[in-house]
Amino acid sequence: MPKSHGFTLLELLLTIAIVAILGAISIPYLHDIATQYRRIVEQKRLVSAINTARSMAISHGRFVTLCPSVDNKHCTSDWQQPLMIFIDGDIKAEVDQQDYLLRAINDLSYGTLQLKAFPTKRYFRFHPDGFTDNQNGTFSYCYQHQGWQLIVNRAGRVRSEDGLKC
Repeated sequence: MPKSHGFTLLELLLTIAIVAILGAISIPYLHDIATQYRRIVEQKRLVSAINTARSMAISHGRFVTLCPSVDNKHCTSDWQQPLMIFIDGDIKAEVDQQDYLLRAINDLSYGTLQLKAFPTKRYFRFHPDGFTDNQNGTFSYCYQHQGWQLIVNRAGRVRSEDGLKC
């Protein structure tokens, strides 16, 4: 009679028990990893939008504005709304006949975003040389009681600070 090569019931139950214990231990950590990943994605999206607006101003040699907008025409001060990047020829912070929309960016999927800036909280405008329109500001993002800050200086450069407690 040939010997069978399989698992006994005891070995199978022991393996299932070990997998269940390891799964129960790792589930809370998976939630933390997903939360941290969402924060990182939103940070990279905003940095990319700021850098895109700055580089478009330099490459087109025109004023470019980055701002939140509900209708892709008028800037608002609610940074939870979708973002738009547009050539701002008449420097009015709204898209009209002299301007055209370069890019529209979806609104935030998770968390809250606020801007503390001088002199306006509605937009960031970049000059053709890449500098801001005498603006500086700090974006603060919170999700699940933690977040980050992006600081934009007058030269249009962005730096980030992680570990913000909300």
